[in-house]
Amino acid sequence: MSAAASRSWTGPTLIAVVVFAACWSGALLFWRAAGRTPSALDLGQLLLALPMAILLACWLARQSMTRTAPAIAPAATPAVPAPAPPHVMPTLIAGALRVPHGDTAAALAEAIASNTAHCALDKLLKDQDGFPVTCGRIDEVDADAQRELMTPWLAQRGLAELEFTDAQWRALAIADPVVAELGFHATQHPLLAGFMDSAEDQRTQHPLPMLELQLSLSPGWDAAQREAVQDWLLHRVAQQGWPAQRLRAGAPMSLLEALGASNPAPSLRLLFACESHLDEATVVAWEDQKLLHTASNARGQIPGEGAAGLLLGDAEQARLMGNTVTLHGLATSLRPESADRGAVTHTLLQQLVHQALDGSQLDAASVAMLCADTDARPSRSVELLSVAGTVLPHLEQATHAVRLGAICGNNGQVGQLAALVLAQHATVVLGGPVLWVSNLDPFQRAAMVVRSAAS
Repeated sequence: MSAAASRSWTGPTLIAVVVFAACWSGALLFWRAAGRTPSALDLGQLLLALPMAILLACWLARQSMTRTAPAIAPAATPAVPAPAPPHVMPTLIAGALRVPHGDTAAALAEAIASNTAHCALDKLLKDQDGFPVTCGRIDEVDADAQRELMTPWLAQRGLAELEFTDAQWRALAIADPVVAELGFHATQHPLLAGFMDSAEDQRTQHPLPMLELQLSLSPGWDAAQREAVQDWLLHRVAQQGWPAQRLRAGAPMSLLEALGASNPAPSLRLLFACESHLDEATVVAWEDQKLLHTASNARGQIPGEGAAGLLLGDAEQARLMGNTVTLHGLATSLRPESADRGAVTHTLLQQLVHQALDGSQLDAASVAMLCADTDARPSRSVELLSVAGTVLPHLEQATHAVRLGAICGNNGQVGQLAALVLAQHATVVLGGPVLWVSNLDPFQRAAMVVRSAAS
């Protein structure tokens, strides 16, 4: 007999035995308590008819429940979700920067190679003890000229009362030629001439892509200032010849958010950041908060300034515009605790570097250079150089493991963008892939491979 058949009769038999035993026991106890001898009728009713009636009632109730119970459908096999399409990273069509030691990536690379790129004691800024502040200053920044250039434009837009700090005017002066250069690169799009020659009513159907500006500024800029700067940069791009009908402001986002976002086709995106921490107010605030690098606070930050931007596009725009660099294997994560506190550990960053290399199907030995936004703080430098020494021991750390924040000072997200612009230049010049790393932020860590499209 099968197990299923055995189970089918065992249950009812046990129920019958229990019912009969209960009826007989109850009858015997009743008769003994009453002191009487049961008749034949009593025996038949209590020992046979009663348990049979109970069993019949149970059977009828079960049949009724079976008929009225809704049919239970067999459990459906859970649908296997379709695999998500792989994230397609944008292509780096052009980059531009202006930082200490170089207003182009080539000039910066030359300063690094000649070992002349260093932060220095400033002639203008002093700490509270009267000593010069170590900083990364860009020479010949004309903030007054930038103020004169923008003031009439601000007035035309009803923003004559909008104020900027001295450091913000410096940042805008640094940004202006960089965004103009990127705007010029955009105007080299081969479809632009056809768009400009077409009639106004035909331009809506023209395949020239929209150019979207995504601006990243530090929390020191308020909402009104951010909007004004964004509009000014769009104005400067339009002055280079890009049509206003194909120009818009995108949602503000960081570089990592932009690289991780979907990249619809057709698309052109201009990622941009500018910053300056070189004014007395910033120095005082940093020193009060124990953030400033001084003789007594070697773990502090070195103020810097700069501007950098990237022109990104989908594969079709890259094909049309040529001279492109591809991005691969972006790997990001967050440290469980701030790097500003606790022991220095490079475990997470090393894991991300391996993920970036694996995602790019690249052997570490083929990496020609390492470009990072790392600054001079021991917590950041030790972390990066430990990874470089472990994963990329073949690189000369003095010249081919670049810590941009250490040589240019802290300039916010400009460092991330500038390191990527330098990586773009290096992968073309050196002919091999470059590893880009970001570890300036207290929590965020990232790694990515930059490779020439030709390779």
